[in-house]
Amino acid sequence: MKLGSTTTLIWHEAFENRDGVLYVDGASAMRLAEEFDTPLYVMSERRIRDNYRRLKEALTRHYSKVRIYYSAKANTNLSVLKILQTKGAWLDAVSPGEVFLAFKAGFSAERILFTGTSVRNNELKFLVDSNITINIDSLSQLKRLIKLHAPSLLSVRVNPGVGAGHHGHVTTGGKDSKFGIWEDDVVEAYKMAKKADVKKFGIQMHIGSGNLTVEPYLLAMEKLLHICHHVKSDVGMDFESIFFGSFLEKPKNLFSKPV
Repeated sequence: MKLGSTTTLIWHEAFENRDGVLYVDGASAMRLAEEFDTPLYVMSERRIRDNYRRLKEALTRHYSKVRIYYSAKANTNLSVLKILQTKGAWLDAVSPGEVFLAFKAGFSAERILFTGTSVRNNELKFLVDSNITINIDSLSQLKRLIKLHAPSLLSVRVNPGVGAGHHGHVTTGGKDSKFGIWEDDVVEAYKMAKKADVKKFGIQMHIGSGNLTVEPYLLAMEKLLHICHHVKSDVGMDFESIFFGSFLEKPKNLFSKPV
């Protein structure tokens, strides 16, 4: 982008090939390398904003009550976090360090969701003191959290029994996954939380990263909604939010353009 003497904004493509030279948001990669030396990581603010806009438009086309959570573990660069914060994104953190960076980037506590496994007691205390929404990953984590403080809003990560991903190492659902509470224990988790005087509830799943087809994801979504109905009937509570985690690799079946 260039700002001329007439204050006219001239927009370029995010990435351009100009006579064999790569330009990023109108800036020459050669010039950037000369100025800042290499190796150098350059990101396009325009592409980040454009991708967020297209994703939001696709998800809200038929249903408006949608929140987009950015997974901080993908990139915790403060500039990236600040861009997404200004676009209205929410944030999913998996460590206290990511929560700290989210606050530094301007995210309010209500827009941060923590989803972590094997969380220490001092980490739980930091999360409680930060007043963010915690997505508990196990019954033992829930018991330790309640001893510290029963939050007004609590979410539960459920293993829907479905796992998928571009590699077994990034599959986070199914019978061989260590993540999430099994369906047989979900009702007990919500009963424990309700007994501890938790007032509002959420539920979440994450079956894996880089899914190559949409079918496992849709199956897991259907399974999670079935679990929601089961919990509501048995425990007698409603859900404030339902989080559909995971992501698809080049989701052409869902969006008109790659996101």
